[in-house]
Amino acid sequence: MTDDIPAPVLDAVLVTPTTAPAGEQVTVRWQTRYADTVEVTGPDGTTVGVPPARVDDGSARIVVTRPGPITLHLRNAAGTSRHTTRWVHVFELPRMWAVPVPAAPPLTSGRALSDVADLISGAWTGAPAPAGPIPVPPFDPSTALTSFPYDVGRWFFRRPTFSRSRIKKWWRSPWA
Repeated sequence: MTDDIPAPVLDAVLVTPTTAPAGEQVTVRWQTRYADTVEVTGPDGTTVGVPPARVDDGSARIVVTRPGPITLHLRNAAGTSRHTTRWVHVFELPRMWAVPVPAAPPLTSGRALSDVADLISGAWTGAPAPAGPIPVPPFDPSTALTSFPYDVGRWFFRRPTFSRSRIKKWWRSPWA
């Protein structure tokens, strides 16, 4: 009686996606002939059984935890066949960790910039905060920045500082 039944045949198999984060599901689709049961085994050995209604043309979702091929086991009264898919790449997602950020000291008009920088660097290095109020020198307008420190016009329009013989002839005329 079993001579009339051929061995199970796998016509096509497809795994999507072929690259997945660890712990995610991949879908295995297949087309078979003459199979009574199909079992899908993941790279880590996890086995998923398939209902009889989806044996010939079906799909299954399987959770992947490590890389490797997925194996399909086809069975009927005539025998068993085993097929492996292409390699499924599994990767670990980077973990995000909370980084504590110390609160910056409040900025007021009475503090010098160097004092604020010292306070911030002390908070980031873990140095203890000074006890009591911080002495703040009075604001001196004579030391304030009254103009931009660079002459922008001279920066862009002055003559180049390298040798004129190395400048292309057509480039020399604007500064002649």
